[in-house]
Formats: sequence, C-alpha cells, structure tokens
Amino acid sequence: MLLMACHKYENGPFISFRSVKNRVIGNWKLVEYTVNGEDQLDSLVDDQEYWWKFKEDYTLERDMGGNQPVQGEWEISGDNDIIVTLKMVNVDGGGYYYEKDTLDLTRLTNKEMWAEFPGRIVEKYEAQ
Repeated sequence: MLLMACHKYENGPFISFRSVKNRVIGNWKLVEYTVNGEDQLDSLVDDQEYWWKFKEDYTLERDMGGNQPVQGEWEISGDNDIIVTLKMVNVDGGGYYYEKDTLDLTRLTNKEMWAEFPGRIVEKYEAQ
C-alpha cells in the first residue's frame, strides 16, 4: 500500500499530528535573520532579544529588542500562514494605529518556525 500526503510547508515537516494552532501557541525567539542570504541578525536585534508570544485566545505580544512589548491578535490563513495585527502606539501625538502583516511560513514544527517576507528576507524562530 502506498501512502501519499502533501505537506503544508516547503521545508516541512512532512507530517504532524499537532494542529497548526497548537504548534504556533507559545514563545518564539528570533535566532536567524537573513536578507538576500546574508546574516543580518546582529544589526536587527543589537544584543537584545526579539520574540513573538502567541496565546491560545489568538492574542499575541511582540518584543522587538528592549522595547515595551506590542500587543495584537493573530489568525491562521487559508494557506496556513499566520496573519498578525499589531496595535501600535502613534508616536506623533497619542492614539494607536494598527499594522497587519503575514508570516509566510515555510517550516512549522514544535520547535522551529521559519517565515519568508518580500525582499528575500527570512526569519527563523526557536520555541522557548
């Protein structure tokens, strides 16, 4: 008997018994950041930690290296990518604005999450 299945992400895993949501929930630390194949992690984080915290209720926190964490919400797209909406503080006089982005996932395991962005930017995260 031949068992065939297609995997959801370019870089795996081939099969997972956990849902996309259950693999995403948790704390993810940025461990690799490349632009056009060149390592740019040190210039991005400047000795600070950069992480996502995805919560079960579809809320999130994002820390971009020593700043106050940004709050937001997340959802799973029909393509199993992660859509994030961040509530950002408007620096020009109070109030908030919202920033929406898609993490185009190429790998999602219990321990690794890789995302690609336009401009040949790749971010790799490890579960904490």
